[in-house]
Amino acid sequence: SVVDTNVNVFFMNMYQGIAIDVFCQFYRKGIRYPSYAFITHGWYSDGWYKTIPDHVDCSLNEILTQLDRVIAFLQSTIAEDEDEITETGLSANEFEKKYRMALKDTSYIYQIEGYTAFDAIYSLAFALDKVQRAVCDNKTLGCNESDLIPLEDYDYTDRQVTCMLNNSLDDTNFPGVSGTVKFDEDGTRILDLFRILQYQNPTDDDITFQLVGFVNTSDNGSFRFINESFNNNTIWPEGVPPDGIPIKKINTVLIPLIVIMDIFAAFGVIFAIVCLVFTIVFRNKKIVKLTSPNLNYIVIVGALFMYGSVFSRMLPNTDQASLDVRCYLAYWLTILGYTLSFSAVLAKMWRVYYIFHNPGTKKRTLTDWHLLLLVAVINAVAVLLLIIGEAIPQTRHVPTLVEDKETPSIRNSRDVLVMYCVYSCYPTSQSIAFQAVNLSYLAILQVIAIVLAFQTRKVKIKALNDAKQVTAIIYATSICIVILILTSFALEEFINTSNALFSVSIMAATTVFLGLIFIPKMVSLYRDPKGENVLTTKDSSSSNGPSSMSGRNSAGNIAILMGTEDPKATITRLEGKIAQLKGELQKYESWEGSYSFTPSKTPFNTFNSSSAGSMDVSVNVSKWDSNDTKLSSKLDHRDSQLDSKLDSGDSKVDSKLDNGDTEIPMEEIRVGSNVALNGANHKVRFSDVDISEC
Repeated sequence: SVVDTNVNVFFMNMYQGIAIDVFCQFYRKGIRYPSYAFITHGWYSDGWYKTIPDHVDCSLNEILTQLDRVIAFLQSTIAEDEDEITETGLSANEFEKKYRMALKDTSYIYQIEGYTAFDAIYSLAFALDKVQRAVCDNKTLGCNESDLIPLEDYDYTDRQVTCMLNNSLDDTNFPGVSGTVKFDEDGTRILDLFRILQYQNPTDDDITFQLVGFVNTSDNGSFRFINESFNNNTIWPEGVPPDGIPIKKINTVLIPLIVIMDIFAAFGVIFAIVCLVFTIVFRNKKIVKLTSPNLNYIVIVGALFMYGSVFSRMLPNTDQASLDVRCYLAYWLTILGYTLSFSAVLAKMWRVYYIFHNPGTKKRTLTDWHLLLLVAVINAVAVLLLIIGEAIPQTRHVPTLVEDKETPSIRNSRDVLVMYCVYSCYPTSQSIAFQAVNLSYLAILQVIAIVLAFQTRKVKIKALNDAKQVTAIIYATSICIVILILTSFALEEFINTSNALFSVSIMAATTVFLGLIFIPKMVSLYRDPKGENVLTTKDSSSSNGPSSMSGRNSAGNIAILMGTEDPKATITRLEGKIAQLKGELQKYESWEGSYSFTPSKTPFNTFNSSSAGSMDVSVNVSKWDSNDTKLSSKLDHRDSQLDSKLDSGDSKVDSKLDNGDTEIPMEEIRVGSNVALNGANHKVRFSDVDISEC
């Protein structure tokens, strides 16, 4: 029985009795020209379609209707040019006349095979003639079975003549009445010419069986019509039937979606450029310098890579170049962009972790070069994985057409299947598995980041503690990786959905990445342009744990260990400050007067004057704590490196008079100097001096 199928061309390789039954079933199902094509043998007997078996439920007219435009092919047993004189001395037409004349007075019927039989006799005759000539010339024709003998002495046991005869037949090649006569190495005749016939123009009780052309297999299967009156329009009046191969239409990303995503990606690129300009312009500011501008550059480059992957991913699949960009460049930019940005953040967190969790007294300074080396190693592993994936044929990206699940297949007006397809970059399960390896590497980096964020969460220096920002980045990038897995593996056949999710996730994660890294620094720089509070702690009252600012983990220590200040320059500067402070202390000890105060580890106390007019200001310095009076012993070589910077304002100690808020620098007060005070109960406050800072 006939089964429903998507095939549009049917080859009826069966005997004529069965063919009638099958054609009837096709008729009942409506499977016929012009939507379908049928090919059958041309050697069926004349009028075969009129003999309808009893079990076939079709009339002759229905069978003839079904046979309309059916193609039949037949190995040509008549020369293509029927008037050409052949090697036999006859043309095909002359042979037919003689053949029919010979059959006229006999009981034999006309057989088309008569042409072939006639040429077969001549093939043997030409072969025997060639053997006879070879024997006369004492040639063996490549056979050395036995001695040469005359043909009249030949019998079937003589292998020499048999071999020579076979070789002669192999070399046979002449035009005969049945066409060109030649044989292959197995002795089978090679028929290059096929006749193409067609059933046409059915009537109530018959149908025309018309020769329409020839196919020559020796000429690359070339086809020609028998004359100029035949063409495709006459053979197929309602159009050439489809060949049964589905029509594949390639879908690409919707243009509105491309425009929207490219616009958002362009805004992302602008934001990344703003972050780059900010880092370059303010790279010498404390808040920016502490965040390692060199690493910030890498973060920005990685962000630009990821934004660039959106542009390349959204390219229309119009040619091979765009396919390569989509499959190769977009994927590489995504992986490398993420790895660049995330490795730079990991390097920053590692340095903070190293400073606050290394109890050794000989802590080594971590410069940007150390961190850049770490970044290079992380990215080298990512590049190596990408290269391995592209080098192995089974895992590389190969654009492959797959069915578009967003647009279902349809059948057109001619019942031809129209299949909508998209290009997939992951043709095999091996390629999908290797992409999972790359994404797993990204997941490992995230796990490391989580560990470092947890270990540095108690660092109280705002400029250094990025634990919360990194945690938020991990959340965003984790969602990004999950979406990448979905778009790469599960949704690859949904072109608009997968590209939209891919672009949104990449842009969102990248923007969050840049925003959490740079926006807090921009805000801090706006609020504190000079960076006076950069190294302040979140909770100045706490001094426990790895985040304590006391001792060797002071502000100066952090600045040196982070490589943001030259240790030698710091030592020279602080030694000058120590000498200056010692000079100031000597001045205080030499003052005389009726006023005294007791310094403590807080700024100097206020003292009062009960007299008016001019007065001598003298100070009795007493009750100094032994630790406070011995600055030289307290500030050893290591401590001098770890002291925080003193700005230019710290070198002066001002005295403030409440009458008109007149400021008198401390160094202008000398022993025996007169200070005019107007009014009574004036107060002089010495400020900005904190011995504990020493």
